[in-house]
Amino acid sequence: MRLTPPAFATWFIALLIGLLAVAGKIGYFAPAAPYAFWMMTVAFGMLVLGSLLKGL
Repeated sequence: MRLTPPAFATWFIALLIGLLAVAGKIGYFAPAAPYAFWMMTVAFGMLVLGSLLKGL
């Protein structure tokens, strides 16, 4: 299996989603609080797919 680094856009979007999830979990961004787990799951999934699929 050959892994590639994710594209900058994929990495940046995953970072923003992850930061929103953390901010929601600790109470700085209340609308994201109920979805913090799923937002972090999506962010991690984006990074995994970005590493597995070339050009993503």
